[in-house]
Amino acid sequence: MSSLKIDVRELEKKPLFLKGFSSFSDSDLNQSEVKVIGKLSISLTVEKKPEVIQVIGSFDAKVQLICARCLELFSYPLTVKINQDYRSSAHQPSVGATTLKTEDTSIAFFSGDFIEVNDIICEQILLSVPMKPLCQEHCQGLCSQCGQNKNHSNCTCEIIIMDPRLTPLLKLKN
Repeated sequence: MSSLKIDVRELEKKPLFLKGFSSFSDSDLNQSEVKVIGKLSISLTVEKKPEVIQVIGSFDAKVQLICARCLELFSYPLTVKINQDYRSSAHQPSVGATTLKTEDTSIAFFSGDFIEVNDIICEQILLSVPMKPLCQEHCQGLCSQCGQNKNHSNCTCEIIIMDPRLTPLLKLKN
């Protein structure tokens, strides 16, 4: 992704509005299963609050996933809302034991005068992708005998039931 940075010094005067498109590099995700297709459409509002810098907005993306049942590639649209608070790491003790409060778990830290937004976008993409992505709701998957994709054609493999306790289930199917 072309580096998306927010200059914290600009927020002293007024809130910052970011709207546009950004290209994305798959290496930012460090995941071979998720690939971003095309550009992200980003809309963010960045505002300085008394103790934090608040980033609110959303982005739209299209990702390429692998179906968990049939192993086919398919595109999956994402619309993700962002509501992230940032705090300067200069105000946090960097040595010794620190006790985290509940509100600390929702805060990201930045150092210097810039906030890198790439990390939150990568995180939100990975959190928005389903754990078991399916190319379609009723994906039939692969045949367990021959490996043929049952969505494209029916195979002629016979179902072999090894466990005799499952024989009544075969009668239900026929």
